[in-house]
Amino acid sequence: MPENQAGLILTAATTTTRGKAYQLHGSKHSFMGYGTTTAGAGAATIIIEVSNVDAPAASTDVDWKTVGTITLVLGTTQTNDAFVIDAPYKWCRAQVTAISGTDASVNVAKCVSSY
Repeated sequence: MPENQAGLILTAATTTTRGKAYQLHGSKHSFMGYGTTTAGAGAATIIIEVSNVDAPAASTDVDWKTVGTITLVLGTTQTNDAFVIDAPYKWCRAQVTAISGTDASVNVAKCVSSY
């Protein structure tokens, strides 16, 4: 039976920002971005980055590789998108590279399945 480990890696981001690094275990990882606005339409672009460096640099992209991009069309009803990777990376982080809309806010969750 697989063991799942889930959690938020970025919470209520309202501006472009880099999330902190989270250690990964196992090789099957899913990432889901979701968000809303308080009025009208908006948009957000979130990249998921990974690293196998023992202590990756937090403030730059030097030690990080983009493994996926989540593009959201935001509205007052929550929207989401997700993807899965099958690779044993040590670290992950989410980075909001663009966000717009009235009080736009996004979150990113990860889930790791160990088989």
